[in-house]
Amino acid sequence: MSKVRIAHTKEELLTYLDDVVSLARFVLTNIDIAQQDKWEIRDDVLIHHTNGFFQVCGLKHQHSNEEHLVLFQPQSALTGLLLYHDGTQMNMLLQARVEPGNSGIGQFGPTIQSTAGNYLRLHGGKKTSYYDIFTSYKPFANPIGYGHHIDLGKRYFHKSKVLSYFQLNEMIDTEENMIWVPLKVVESIADEDNLLNTDLRSLLSVFDWDQFSHADQIVQENTVHGDSNIFIHNELGAKNWKLCPINKLQGWQIGPKGITDEANNGIWVNMYQVEAETREVSSWPQPMMCAANKGIVVLLIRQNEGRWEFLLTVDNEFGTTGEKTILPSFMVYPGDNHEELKEIFTDGKKFAEAIQSEEGGRFYLNENIYQIYEVSDEINVQDNQRWVSRDIFKSLLKTSNKVSIQMRCAASLVLKKLNPITFSERT
Repeated sequence: MSKVRIAHTKEELLTYLDDVVSLARFVLTNIDIAQQDKWEIRDDVLIHHTNGFFQVCGLKHQHSNEEHLVLFQPQSALTGLLLYHDGTQMNMLLQARVEPGNSGIGQFGPTIQSTAGNYLRLHGGKKTSYYDIFTSYKPFANPIGYGHHIDLGKRYFHKSKVLSYFQLNEMIDTEENMIWVPLKVVESIADEDNLLNTDLRSLLSVFDWDQFSHADQIVQENTVHGDSNIFIHNELGAKNWKLCPINKLQGWQIGPKGITDEANNGIWVNMYQVEAETREVSSWPQPMMCAANKGIVVLLIRQNEGRWEFLLTVDNEFGTTGEKTILPSFMVYPGDNHEELKEIFTDGKKFAEAIQSEEGGRFYLNENIYQIYEVSDEINVQDNQRWVSRDIFKSLLKTSNKVSIQMRCAASLVLKKLNPITFSERT
C-alpha cells in the first residue's frame, strides 16, 4: 500500500510540522561535560569519542595575535533534494527536522541533510533516509545537479557541503518525518521566520529553476558593474592560519559546562543533553556554539534599465580555503556587534525580511536577521563590492566553494527575481 504524504498548502505543511514536533517529545538540558561519556577533552580539544562529527578547536594566525574558536569538520556534509514533476508542477521531498539548536525546535530541511558521522551511523542509531538514492544508481532517479559549497567561513575551518539534486520518475513513499511539497508553496513561505532551515534555503537558491524547466525562454543578462576579477579566489591567505588546542587561546577557556568566553568575544560552547524520539537516536549529548546576540545579513537590490541587479561583497573569511568569499552586501555574524549597520538603509525600501537560525545541530539559537532592500543608484559602493546582473549572480551561486551560505540564504528571499519564469514574475 502506497504511503505518500503531501502538503498542498502552507496550512497543511505547518500542521504537519506541529505534529512532528509533538511526537518528538523534545527536551533539552544544559549539562556539565562530566555528566556524559560521548564527548571528551582530548589534547585540549573538545572531540567525540569516535573522532567523528566535529571538533571544537582553537585557530591562530601565524603572523599576528588574531585568534578564534572554530568547529573543525573536514568531512563534507551531504545535503540534497529529491524532486518530482507531476505534469503540472514541481514537488520536492522535505524533512521536518527537530534539532536541539533550532529556533522553534522544528524546521523544514531538505530530503537529506547528513554529516558523515550520521550516514556512517557512528551514533549507532537508525540509517539516514534515502541515503542510497543519493549515493548509488537507481533506475527511477536521475541526478540533475551537484556541487560543493562552503559553510560558515567564520565558524568552521575548511568545511564544505555537498549540494545534490535528483529528479524522480515517480513520487516515492514518504518515510518518517518526510512530506512532499509543491515548489511554489515552499517559495511562498521563504520569508517566514525559522521555518525553512539554512540547508534548504541554500539548495533552493543554488539550483537554476528557470534553466532547468524553461531554458528556451531565457534571455541572457551578462553584466558586472566594475572589474569582474574581484570574484577570483586568492589561494594564498589560508596558509597563515593554524588549528591549535583551546588552552593556547587567550579569549576562551575550557570549563565544566563547555568552553567559556573569557574575553567577551560573543561566542562560547555549552554541553547539552537532548531527547527527541523522532531522530536517529532518541537521546544524545551535544555541544553547541552559543552567541550573545543576533547577526544581520543584508542584500541590496536595484533596478537598472528595467532589470534587477544585486550588490555583492568579496571579503576574507578565515575559515575558507583561500579566505576570499562572496558575501551579501553587508553582514555581521551572530555574537558580533552590528550597531554600525542599523542606520545604513534608512533610504532604501525593505523588500523582504526573515529571521533564520543557523544549523541546529551545531549552533544554539544563533539567529540572523535577513533583509533585502531595494535602493537607488546613489548608494555608495565600496572597493570590494560590485553590482551584478541576475545571470551573473545565478552563475556565482552555482559555482562550487565560492559563495557564502549566508549569501545563499539571502538569495532564497529573492527567488522570484532570480527565476521569474518558474515563479511567474515579470522581469
